[in-house]
Amino acid sequence: MISLAVISYSCADDFIDTTPTLELPGETAITDVASAESALIGMYSAMQFIGNFGGDDAFISGLYADELSHTGSFPSFAEMGANDPALNNVEITGYWNDHYAAIYRANFIINAIANPEYGISQDSQNRIGGQARAARAMMYYKLVKVFGGVPIILDAFTSSTDIDTNPTPRSSVDAVYDLIYSDITTAVNVLPEGLGLYFFNKDAARVLKAKIEMELGDYTTAEATLAPVIGGYSLETNYASLFPAGGVAASSSETIFAIDFNETDGSNHAFFFLDGGRGEVGPSAELSGAFEAGDVRLGLIDGNNDIAKYTDAGAGNDDVYVFRYADVLLMQAELLARRDDPSASDYINMV
Repeated sequence: MISLAVISYSCADDFIDTTPTLELPGETAITDVASAESALIGMYSAMQFIGNFGGDDAFISGLYADELSHTGSFPSFAEMGANDPALNNVEITGYWNDHYAAIYRANFIINAIANPEYGISQDSQNRIGGQARAARAMMYYKLVKVFGGVPIILDAFTSSTDIDTNPTPRSSVDAVYDLIYSDITTAVNVLPEGLGLYFFNKDAARVLKAKIEMELGDYTTAEATLAPVIGGYSLETNYASLFPAGGVAASSSETIFAIDFNETDGSNHAFFFLDGGRGEVGPSAELSGAFEAGDVRLGLIDGNNDIAKYTDAGAGNDDVYVFRYADVLLMQAELLARRDDPSASDYINMV
């Protein structure tokens, strides 16, 4: 028997605390709607891992984009800051493992809920499976942008699907995008309206689908995909309101989808960004210099050489945005600009 706990791999985030429901034997973990819901929580738990939305996703991309500089002492971060990571760089290994942990958990849900023996209604299959497909699409989208072609795994974790002990060949970039687009299209079609912002809801799936369509150059379809989201949210009038003390994304009118962190399951953003924590990464001179004098955003990005959007360095109780409305408006601006629509500047000016 392979337990679901195995697929979590090792996690450098001491704050992560999985629940006992994740340790049920794989073949009995989903038998009805309630156990499918528990497995879904386990999938979101994997999305909290440090190599995923728990921190490294922001740290690694920021270092490579020269938006961040290495200000701490971890050699693994120093390697990335120098754009010269070792083959066994623990942060990159963790990024890979934690994304595949979420993929394996999504696979388990997708494959199990359709079993007619469990009597799960079509509506519940759509709601639960739609979230799992959207999450799997997101994980593969992030992986393919970082690594290029990656192994496509569509089964839950077993000894035969463990890509460490039984290597699976890398698929082509096109093949990975084919899977991503199939998953996210299905998610948009089957997800019901009304899921909360801490779940991969229908609007979040629409945003991801539009991003992928833009990545693939299908701008006309992307504009149609994004249309239902435009006007459904509003921008905050005060930038600091996006990052309140305690980091509760539910308090923002811009939130489309966020990862819920709390004192039990905390993120590493504040701990790594703030001098009051590790101070491992900070804003680069290029990032700080990109702001005009008087720009209120600079106070949250450059305070004390920190990125002070996140405040809870102790428990990590800062929610992390996956999609917020400002991003959607900038996507819309790009789509309009690509067909020379002058209203593109209106969306830029809103933000």
